[in-house]
Amino acid sequence: MTRRERVVRAINHQEPDYVPLDLGGGGAGMLDLTYYKMMEHLGFEEDGSTVVIPTSCTIQYYDERLLSYLDTDFRRIYLKSPYKTQARRFDDGRFKDDWGITFKRSGLYSCIVEHPLRDMDARDLDNYTWPDPDDPGRVRGIEDEAKHLYHNTDFAVVAGAPVMGTFMQACRLRGMEDFLVDLMINQEFANKLLDIIADITIGLMDAFLSRIGKYVQIVQIQDDLGTQSAPLMSPDIYRKMIKPRHGRIIAAIKRHTDAKIYMHSDGAIFDLIPDLIDAGVDILNPVQPLAAGMDSHRLKEAFGDRLCFHGGIDQQQVLAFGTPADVEEEVRKRIQALGPGGGYIIAPSNNLQPDASPENIIALFRAARKWGKYPISR
Repeated sequence: MTRRERVVRAINHQEPDYVPLDLGGGGAGMLDLTYYKMMEHLGFEEDGSTVVIPTSCTIQYYDERLLSYLDTDFRRIYLKSPYKTQARRFDDGRFKDDWGITFKRSGLYSCIVEHPLRDMDARDLDNYTWPDPDDPGRVRGIEDEAKHLYHNTDFAVVAGAPVMGTFMQACRLRGMEDFLVDLMINQEFANKLLDIIADITIGLMDAFLSRIGKYVQIVQIQDDLGTQSAPLMSPDIYRKMIKPRHGRIIAAIKRHTDAKIYMHSDGAIFDLIPDLIDAGVDILNPVQPLAAGMDSHRLKEAFGDRLCFHGGIDQQQVLAFGTPADVEEEVRKRIQALGPGGGYIIAPSNNLQPDASPENIIALFRAARKWGKYPISR
């Protein structure tokens, strides 16, 4: 069985030869420092074939030697930077992205220091400088990348998410506290902003998937909807304000491809999952097992016939503070809970932090092959 066949069977709720393995994309990658530690641990010196840009997560820039060593089954394609953009770097270390959001590196992360829409009203949105989804720089070379991966390798091919998410991008532009208030009492502004973001996302997906849609098996989208203990909004607010935009984006994706829809959403989102499925989500990441209500057995029982689970390996406790033996036991438990009948892809339950040692990361992927052979032993 090829890797691509393995993944296709799993996401179609059939049992392949092994549970597929993944590293990368939103919510299942590495922070920069974790990546550098892994490369050093394995003795992989930079050879110029991979460019790592330190933005806090190396989501788009994994060295092929690392992915091959860990025996992963997926490879990703991303849109490129546009030719014309408001993105720039400042002398004081701040940098602005294509949406006009200003960041500054702080420790391991890049933190937002300026929300450009914080003091605006609905009328101001018409005059704001928005990203141009049709900029030809975004698609340079992507069709050749997709053709190569599809015809010359047996990896499952994934189209990476081009936007942080409709809700999260609104929070980044407006400020999370302000936008959560907007969802309740300033809905004219919230609806207009969400529609603009959804329209740009659809434009990006049209440009992206019109070129590579026939080569990919999975398309990633993302939108963080939960905290460790509860959703960030009520199911009613999600259904009224966010779900219609998710549904529009997914419908636009499906105009170009038969690929499955992968949604990254952190945290305790059990109560939102039926609506995510209804909106068209096929694969849920990162399935944090320590978030409230996200018990693996409960998820499999409730949604396992309609949803493929991606992630699940606890990195809040086990990968961060456990031993390789603890990691193996964690992997075994998740496979037994989520793997029967297919519908499971093994990955960390969020981006790997530097306190996850190289030894524990290696133990994750080795244990996955050891315990992930079908039929799953209990």
